[in-house]
Amino acid sequence: MDRIDQLFARAKEKDKKAREILIERNLNLVRYIAKRFEDRGVAAEDLFQIGVIGLIKAVDRFDPAYGVKFSSYAVPVISGEIKRFFREDGLIKISRAVRENGIKIRKVTAEYENRYGRAPTLREVQEKTKLKEDEILLAMEAGDALCPLGEVGEALPEPESAEEKVLDRMVLGELMQTLSDTERKVIIMRFFEEISQTEIAERLAMTQVQVCRMEKRVLKRLRECVLW
Repeated sequence: MDRIDQLFARAKEKDKKAREILIERNLNLVRYIAKRFEDRGVAAEDLFQIGVIGLIKAVDRFDPAYGVKFSSYAVPVISGEIKRFFREDGLIKISRAVRENGIKIRKVTAEYENRYGRAPTLREVQEKTKLKEDEILLAMEAGDALCPLGEVGEALPEPESAEEKVLDRMVLGELMQTLSDTERKVIIMRFFEEISQTEIAERLAMTQVQVCRMEKRVLKRLRECVLW
């Protein structure tokens, strides 16, 4: 079987066969991503075809010299193509589960504010609702919770639309899956829980310098994957 870097080298030289092989080998990746966008009023086959367009773009633009796996590069490209379709056609629908999670979060927030005179932190909301971090953030960004979390830094600007924020979260979720467990923990603690590098280093038995370097390395990788 041809090595992946050899196939990309041949594809760069306009080898149509190598290009076709790369596309065919990654069709399951398209199916996986397209499935995340189902139940939004678009047929599964149509979503798959749109995702294939993104896959083709990823194959044509990828370079092994980027230092990341092709799948890590392709996920945001494919997701972005589907996202663009939904944004342009206005077909995004917020799921019932996301709305129900928003109600839970809103209730917990109100109880905390009444009892403690402040908004709860992300961790406190998670403990009370038993929801995962990404479920909480998705519900909030979809517009159902609309509650500020306490002690997490400055407020973010309002998104252009709740639908776009939902799709952005989906893409971010895919990107996060490309990280190692330690990298994912560092990003979550730094940017979702607003924990200092020093405290993260203590929790993960690392040095502050190691945390800093890892943070910069991961952000650079995510940025390169998104700015395709």
